[in-house]
Amino acid sequence: MKILTIMIKYVILGDVEKQNLENKTYAYIIKTCFVLIIMHSIFSAIFIISKIHLLAIYNILITFFYIWIRLNIAKTYSYPLFYKTTVLELIIQLLLTSVCIGSELGFFLYGFGLILTTNNLATIVSHEENMQIKLSKTRIPIILTICATRIIANRITPLYDLSNRAKAFLFIFNIISFYLQLTHSIDENTDYIHVWESRLSAIAQRDELTTLFNRHKMRDFFTKMHYDFLKEKYKFSIAIVDIDDFKHFNDTFGHDAGDFILNELSTIFLRFAHQYNADDFFAIDVTCPDLIVCRWGGEEFLFAQTYPKNMKDAVSV
Repeated sequence: MKILTIMIKYVILGDVEKQNLENKTYAYIIKTCFVLIIMHSIFSAIFIISKIHLLAIYNILITFFYIWIRLNIAKTYSYPLFYKTTVLELIIQLLLTSVCIGSELGFFLYGFGLILTTNNLATIVSHEENMQIKLSKTRIPIILTICATRIIANRITPLYDLSNRAKAFLFIFNIISFYLQLTHSIDENTDYIHVWESRLSAIAQRDELTTLFNRHKMRDFFTKMHYDFLKEKYKFSIAIVDIDDFKHFNDTFGHDAGDFILNELSTIFLRFAHQYNADDFFAIDVTCPDLIVCRWGGEEFLFAQTYPKNMKDAVSV
């Protein structure tokens, strides 16, 4: 029980720094290590029970190898090296299983699973670390190994004879594991891409200097406002403001001073302007008149305000 507690604390949870956990690449490798530890532990138990000693010893050693990686990865880690190590370990596993128990129990699926799911690591490393991982050189050996396992199984008799029940269990387990691995990886990659799309969308619709909405985003608001106006949900007004003699100010005091003025004015405008999130401009509420402000260009600011009926409310604002 004490050993199990230690493994949960240091292997699963990990005593690592917070900033490491916030590193997406680091977190992905930690999760992968955890999954591999669980998988090889299960295989170790199955092969011990089935008395397939060679595979049992190999999977036990690999389990402790990934535990060692998990415990030391906080100190130093190389993403390409981790990937290549995983590929090499998988190749050895596929060859051993084909020699020991044949190639008809679904172990080859993990080769395809690794090919399909490693795009996650490549995508994350590319975004988070600005580092490119070339996967083509490691995918070819995996395909060749999968083909070799079938050739080996046809040429030699397996070293161990499994019962039909054990074969059925291993085949079903491998199918389910492959399915879960594949679907989880697809979902994880999709979520990661959606997060980046949201970040890029937020950047694309904001002015970099003032953080106000830009002209592109304001056009989206105009489209919504005009559509609702035609449906007689509310009316809206538009006003434009510019800074007098701003070019002369820039020429006299410098562009840094001009940027300071733009930021100060933007702060003032934001005190009474409603700032929508990335995609909620469909939530304009007619019960509470909304004022939206954007940097239209240069020293020009544009305001758009909805109001139910009385135009005086819009004018007073």
